[in-house]
Amino acid sequence: MCQVARKKAIAHIMGDYKEKFYILYDYCLELKTKNPNSTAVVSTKKNANDQDEFLGVCICIGPLKRGYLESYRPVLSLDGCFIKGPWKGQNLVAIGRDGNNQMCERENSVSWAWFVSLLATDLEMQDGCGWCVISDQQKGLVDAMKAYLPQAEHRLCARHVYANLRKT
Repeated sequence: MCQVARKKAIAHIMGDYKEKFYILYDYCLELKTKNPNSTAVVSTKKNANDQDEFLGVCICIGPLKRGYLESYRPVLSLDGCFIKGPWKGQNLVAIGRDGNNQMCERENSVSWAWFVSLLATDLEMQDGCGWCVISDQQKGLVDAMKAYLPQAEHRLCARHVYANLRKT
């Protein structure tokens, strides 16, 4: 398939990303309506043309949050990964394990601070006392932890420590 045909096929499947951006607000509203106590926040900023520019979305579904809080282990793993494709970005993720040891489901200071502040509120973590958070050594995340969860025990992921030791 030639490059032009491929781009047209992708555009047809994905549609206009600006239209999709505005649908995101409706999606978040519907999610909160159908799932009480859910968090669904769209983050934007005004660009030079005074138009909204998408920064991120944070979703924590109410029933999942309630289930986690009723049977959680106060240990979370935080990490981020880069999104590749037509729209670059990053995906910040918090992963925890419940009492049955089951999973419930561009890193920078601003995005980590926004994410950690919402996470701390959703999981009622207050200052983090009694919680353990495992992460890599990403500076933005370390700063966000100090600001929003100063009493949480912050540990480094063994895989990241090992990888850094192998470099030297």
